[in-house]
Amino acid sequence: MPPFPGLPQQRGVEKEEKLCTIHRLKLTMVSYQLLCLGNQLTAEHSKQDWNTARIDELIKVDRRVKLKEISLKLDIPKTNVYEIVHDKLGYHKVSAIWVPKMLSFEHKRQRVKICEILLHRCQQEGDETVDVEPGRDHRARNKLLQHLITGVKLVHLSTPETKRDSMTWKHISSPVTKKFEVLQSATK
Repeated sequence: MPPFPGLPQQRGVEKEEKLCTIHRLKLTMVSYQLLCLGNQLTAEHSKQDWNTARIDELIKVDRRVKLKEISLKLDIPKTNVYEIVHDKLGYHKVSAIWVPKMLSFEHKRQRVKICEILLHRCQQEGDETVDVEPGRDHRARNKLLQHLITGVKLVHLSTPETKRDSMTWKHISSPVTKKFEVLQSATK
């Protein structure tokens, strides 16, 4: 089999000239293809930079956004979104640390203030009493206390979000987030 298919077997200088010409032609074609491919890679690279910026903006707006949602919003394959988020931007999903009923100083101060106001009102309206259950029980109670105290029949209005729902995207330099333990809200 000849070393270069399509070329007749020749000897001497003629053969070398043809080989050099073919070699130059191939190098020219390869250079042209690389030039075209380079332009395509540059365009693709700038498109990826643009997608990276858009994905970073979406994550900064809503830290709880899911990869699938980003993929649908930007019309980018989920695998590309994953690669950009994890490899290029350096984000990873973390759950917030659960802290049992931690109140800030301001919340504690508000609670004390409200309790003092209610206690003061109870002392002022101490003379006004009402029957707890007219006709059945003739115990009298303070009107205000009657409105404040609830019964034992409770209906849950909402449930707190799960730990998985509270997961957020975190960058390496982001501070640790805290999530307060929330009990189900209830009403009578």
